[in-house]
Amino acid sequence: MRRLRTIRRSQREAVARAKKLPASAGLDSVAALRAQADQMLMADLDAVIGDASRGYVLAGTTAVPAVVAASATSRSVVYVVPGFGAGAAIRLEAPETGRELCESITLPDLGLDAVRAQGKKVREVLASDERRIRVRNQAVQEAHEAVGAAVWGPVLDAWPELGGGRVALIPLGESALLPLYTAPVDGTPACGLMDLTVVPSGDALMFAGAWPRPATRDPLIVADPWYDDGEGGRPIPFTVPEARTVAAIHGVEPVILREPEQASEEGEGDRLRTTVGPARPVPPSGEAPHDLAHRITAANLVHLAGHGTLDAHEPLRSAILLGRPLPLSALLEHDIQRGTTVVLSACHLAGIGTHLPGEQLGFPAAMLAMGASSVIAALWSMPDSEQTVALMSWLHEELSGEASPSVALGRAVTRAMAEGIPATVWGPFTHFGA
Repeated sequence: MRRLRTIRRSQREAVARAKKLPASAGLDSVAALRAQADQMLMADLDAVIGDASRGYVLAGTTAVPAVVAASATSRSVVYVVPGFGAGAAIRLEAPETGRELCESITLPDLGLDAVRAQGKKVREVLASDERRIRVRNQAVQEAHEAVGAAVWGPVLDAWPELGGGRVALIPLGESALLPLYTAPVDGTPACGLMDLTVVPSGDALMFAGAWPRPATRDPLIVADPWYDDGEGGRPIPFTVPEARTVAAIHGVEPVILREPEQASEEGEGDRLRTTVGPARPVPPSGEAPHDLAHRITAANLVHLAGHGTLDAHEPLRSAILLGRPLPLSALLEHDIQRGTTVVLSACHLAGIGTHLPGEQLGFPAAMLAMGASSVIAALWSMPDSEQTVALMSWLHEELSGEASPSVALGRAVTRAMAEGIPATVWGPFTHFGA
């Protein structure tokens, strides 16, 4: 791209010189023919550079919606871009702020290898049969500290005014799988230092910010504690007290899809909300997925607690297990009420597809495109424990007041960290949207 732009610049100079030729040179002169050739080459270069730039971070098709969204939501937009040797942070601001529209800094420790290593470390310790809580907590804590040092350290050193402000992160590529929302800065999670959100693109932020928040709440709280199905699905009994606690905060009755089984081999608080292989769906006595999808899209505050499965190659097959798998593709058949807040208290559902370059499709991106203003979801597995119930209750206590969803989750995470709850509980959660 740099070489193409250099060639185009030299061609512009050649075209400008040709325009200064005397009119008497005529179309039959060698100079006039050269000028025509130069102009044709210029047109070809413009087309090639325009096509190639579509994949670049700040091509017009990506930068313009991000700047519009920054203005509409009063947020600073920061792209997080991993690179081969180092990464970069690119900050966009609305014109009315009076700042430079675009600034950038280098992130020396955000190379692709480092990004992949941190993600792999967490995934492996949470996907294995490692049942020692201390080992899991240590791995997740180290990953958070590494992300805080690699991203938030340089960003807040360069732009300290972002602390206390409103910030939207747009992570590119595999950096979307990092705990950017909860990574600590001097012992405080980033989401506790600012009103922080994560979005898959400038378009997503622009549309999420366009929907007004509902004036009244219409909550739907659903839980499925699953069961030991012999094919990878295991009971997660704390989803039921979680749903009942959250429903009580909002003064509604929860939808409990089956009665919970107690944990057997593992101690309480040691079981993760994850499946070991494909779970076998057995319908409960409750609603079919189609009916449940209709109820979800009729509410404007949705809390779903259960198992989640991520299909990185075919993201539309990712599902939350509520009675039986409720895939993302089934939800996409409906419209969500504009401005809805969705809480997915299930493992992996903040994950993204990785099969296609730049693919950001997953539950958060799809639900924002469907009309939600906020989606809260987890990047990986979290414990099925009383501590997770406490985190979700603190979140909904904030939501029942005047706090926006991004602020509410930030406060709940900060409180959990301050009370000594390990990062395995609050670390995977992220707020997506406006």
